[in-house]
Amino acid sequence: MKRISALLPLVILTACAPTTYENPWTNFGVYTYDQEGNKTGDFTRKTGDLFLKFDPRPDQINFGVRNDGKENAFIIWDESTLVYGGGKTSPVMHIGIKYTDRSNAQKPSVIPPGAYLSEAVIPINLVEWIDGNRYVAGRWIQNNFVVPVEGSQSILYLVVQDGTGKRTEKFTSIVFKAK
Repeated sequence: MKRISALLPLVILTACAPTTYENPWTNFGVYTYDQEGNKTGDFTRKTGDLFLKFDPRPDQINFGVRNDGKENAFIIWDESTLVYGGGKTSPVMHIGIKYTDRSNAQKPSVIPPGAYLSEAVIPINLVEWIDGNRYVAGRWIQNNFVVPVEGSQSILYLVVQDGTGKRTEKFTSIVFKAK
């Protein structure tokens, strides 16, 4: 009994020891490109009646859209897609869509004149259910589509419609190694 009680403080100290985590993105950044493929370094764009602001993340692309026109604008989700990982494509879903409904048709988002919509694009193919077991509950996860490797890229083809017509906005981001 004395032997077990002598080891108990060691076990408790080991269990409480802090773990270290190194952010894999510490030494990397992201370049952005415009519709014509020119490096911009800017995550904003004015196109037609819309002002777009993008914020790429490893597992989703956050963005905002402001409608500066006189008519409603729309984001057409079912026609939008994401290309990642050297040519893999995925339909996208957005905030407010349940993971269980991710493969169903999505209504277009409406942006009234003068309004701002904050959204996120998530590739449907990278959302998955992980089964649990008797010790751990099952859960949904969003896998990363951008990895911290120089040259890794993603291209979002976002279909929008405003007072100037319907078009596909192309947003490209490429990972670079910071110096």
